[in-house]
Amino acid sequence: APPISDEALRRLCASGVDEVAALAVYDAVRHNAFGLETPLLGVEHGAAFYETAAKLNHSCDPNCLSTRLGGNFALFAVAAIEEGSELFHSYLPPRLLVLPRRARRAHLHFPCRCSRCEAEPEEPPPPLAQLGWPAAHAATAEGHLVGRFSLLCAGGAPREVVAAGAGLLSNAPLVSTLRQRPLAALQVCLP
Repeated sequence: APPISDEALRRLCASGVDEVAALAVYDAVRHNAFGLETPLLGVEHGAAFYETAAKLNHSCDPNCLSTRLGGNFALFAVAAIEEGSELFHSYLPPRLLVLPRRARRAHLHFPCRCSRCEAEPEEPPPPLAQLGWPAAHAATAEGHLVGRFSLLCAGGAPREVVAAGAGLLSNAPLVSTLRQRPLAALQVCLP
């Protein structure tokens, strides 16, 4: 969320709210609210504040994933969690979690000290071109499979989408490419 606008702050203060208090509350909500977005398009359409969920800590290697279902917050375990262990979810969306440490850090309001960040070397990130599709990929058989899948996701019948997705996952060279190139994988997962 962007910093509060001068106009919004002026209106709050005109209604009798102290400027320091208004900025403190805005900052607390800004750093603890959860973005509401459409899952397939990734378009944000607002934010929500969930008091209990706001107490969850961040990890770039979370043991839980969260999603918003309607106006509700849902938390799902993605790893075995021992009784009494802390639950961690990511403050970053999945498309940013696949990036290297330096790129993830630019999207956090604090220095992350999670186990993944501590274990990753502090190297410059590879050029984005190395994370996406290889050159001339669209002209290959695998490129045609991905293109067909993306088109079907945009307007095909559900059976066709499922069949095309199965075709992608049964293609060993394509699966190998997707494992090595996280941005390419995200383009397939979030067409």
